[in-house]
Amino acid sequence: MAVGSVSMLGLSLNGQSALNADLIDQLKEADKSVMIKPLETQLTKIYKKQEDQTKLVEKINAFRDATSVFASDSSYLKRGVSVGGDSVSITANDGAAIQTMTLKVEKLAKNSVAQLGKNFDTESGIVNGIGKPLTLKIARGASAALEIEVKNGMTLSELRDAINEAGGGNISASILNVGGNEPYSLIIKTAKTGASEQLSFEWFDGDNPFASGIGFNDTQKAQDAEFVYNGLSVTRSNNTVSDLVSGVTIELKKADLADTNVSIARSLSDLSEQMKAFVDSYNDLTKFLDEITKYTVDSGEAGSFQGDGRINSIRGELNKILFAANEEGKNISDISRPQYDLSGEVVGMFFAFNLSEKGTLTYDQKTFEQALSQDPEGVEKLLRGVTNTVNAQAIGAATPSGTDASYASGDLTINGAAIGAFNFDAADSSAKNAQKLLEAINAKTSETGVAARLGASGANIILRNDFGDSIVIGGAKASELGLPAGTFSATVTNKNGVFSNLDKYVDKLSGFWQDARMTLVENQLKSDVTNLTESIQKALNRINAKYAIMTAQFASYNALISKYQSSFSGVAQMIEQAANSKN
Repeated sequence: MAVGSVSMLGLSLNGQSALNADLIDQLKEADKSVMIKPLETQLTKIYKKQEDQTKLVEKINAFRDATSVFASDSSYLKRGVSVGGDSVSITANDGAAIQTMTLKVEKLAKNSVAQLGKNFDTESGIVNGIGKPLTLKIARGASAALEIEVKNGMTLSELRDAINEAGGGNISASILNVGGNEPYSLIIKTAKTGASEQLSFEWFDGDNPFASGIGFNDTQKAQDAEFVYNGLSVTRSNNTVSDLVSGVTIELKKADLADTNVSIARSLSDLSEQMKAFVDSYNDLTKFLDEITKYTVDSGEAGSFQGDGRINSIRGELNKILFAANEEGKNISDISRPQYDLSGEVVGMFFAFNLSEKGTLTYDQKTFEQALSQDPEGVEKLLRGVTNTVNAQAIGAATPSGTDASYASGDLTINGAAIGAFNFDAADSSAKNAQKLLEAINAKTSETGVAARLGASGANIILRNDFGDSIVIGGAKASELGLPAGTFSATVTNKNGVFSNLDKYVDKLSGFWQDARMTLVENQLKSDVTNLTESIQKALNRINAKYAIMTAQFASYNALISKYQSSFSGVAQMIEQAANSKN
């Protein structure tokens, strides 16, 4: 009988305790799998949600950029210019009035160019060699003359430099090599064009005019531009005219007896490509929404946001806005054109926009471009909406009559400008006094932006501001004149189109404020990560504490077992010896 090979009470085997670190580790891992692994699985899912939420915000913001193009009125204000000739070039600002015009350039504006009446064999040729200083006076039209001191012995190049220094950018001088025995010639010209820039020259000896023998010859007379605009003769001092037609710059290029026809029209060609970018952005966004909200019955596979109503609802909300009818009962599906067979019969329709069975938005660019060409205002109204502005207006009561009255400048003010003085006579009627008041007000229209007209009775004044600004009526005697003191503002009403509504919706999804939907989702996911991380740490702390106690207990048990085994080993030897002696 091999007593020493048997574990005492089953607690040891060949002297090795079974209460060891490996057993503790096995028990600890078992507890972790029950208490911590489920929490870690949840945390991994939330990390995936955070990743997908970040991607979703990026796609929503890209969609916002594509949408805002069609929600902004500036996209519909671009202008294209067609010019039937090369005598003018035209630039039209965004929003310039759509129009046609006829132009005929009769004269181009020119600057004044003069040449010194004597040439020299070198640039160092002496201009003043008469033995005393002279003064050269150069005048531009009615402007004060420049006085150039021409010292005795001054050279041609020195005179050039003196003129340039005194000219201040308005007059410049240069020396040209024109060829011949005396090739160097002094040329003086004005920077600006126009008849008022004509140069004149005079030599002085002190205060007395002096015949120097060197005069100046006009090589080009200054002149104004002359052209005909829609039958109206117009003159300007330069060839760039930006104050004739609001938002339009006319560049006169050459005189031409023929009329030049100009057309300024909407330029919406960019919108066609921008619409393609919108459709691509929509499809990219909705495809990703489908991916993160999907659930496959057969496999049980689910997207990270499957079942989350905040995300699941986005696609439907987008489509509801995109295909919603406006107040006229129209939506983007109404942007269409007929489809003809070979005989010319209408057999169907091409639609600019359609949703496929899979929810993909399709776009027929040709149909959209045709709609833009045929009805640009209708397309803008459908896509962007319409803004109606009722200009500011103030209606006065009947103007007083039957009394002598004098009104000084400032007794009535409109938009801060003092209306000039005028008088009422006792014999004058209200209608006649209203006419006097009207004339005084309209004399200041260029300052106030406000025009007056007579009311239906002819005895009262109606003020109107057609520039979208307010009308502010003040002055100590405004009410005495029948005008209501105070501020009268324009009223603006907006009716949103498809893309204006989309733009607002997307802003609520991913705007720059705390209650935007994506911000709320992001904050909740951050909170979930924090809470789960804390829960995992707390569970881990509990497990570590539990097994720290168990490790100490096992160490105590092992010490007792070791003591009992030592005691038992002596008894075991005696038993072994007794057994051997019997044998």
